[in-house]
Amino acid sequence: MNERNTANMQGRRKAAAAALVLLFASLAVLIILPIWVLFVASFKPGSDLLQYGLNLDIRFSRMSLDNYVLLFAGQHEYWKWFFNSICLTVVTVVSTLLVSSFVGYGFAVYEFKGKKVLFVIVLLILSIPLEVVIPPLYKQMSG
Repeated sequence: MNERNTANMQGRRKAAAAALVLLFASLAVLIILPIWVLFVASFKPGSDLLQYGLNLDIRFSRMSLDNYVLLFAGQHEYWKWFFNSICLTVVTVVSTLLVSSFVGYGFAVYEFKGKKVLFVIVLLILSIPLEVVIPPLYKQMSG
């Protein structure tokens, strides 16, 4: 009877392990697939993307490096745009870390009335991405 329980437990463990492998393999495909589609699309001409949209169709006869040549050797200022993005990212991360560390220190050290409510409000503000807030602000300021 004890051997039967042991065999039953081993079967359950194997089934659970197989289910986890299947789950993580599915998640890996879901994560990698959009990146793969964008990578393939970067080699397609713009007219194909406008006509057919993003898809998994790979036609080697239509693919080329023209988009990359245009990006890096064309009239565009790619490296200036890239540097601006890096600067903006660094400033945003450093300022968020600085403000968050001061606020966190205040919540950790000081006791005051309404501390929990204020903490929840701070977490809610930090959880809303700026990209969600910008369009309504633009519409409000321009109109």
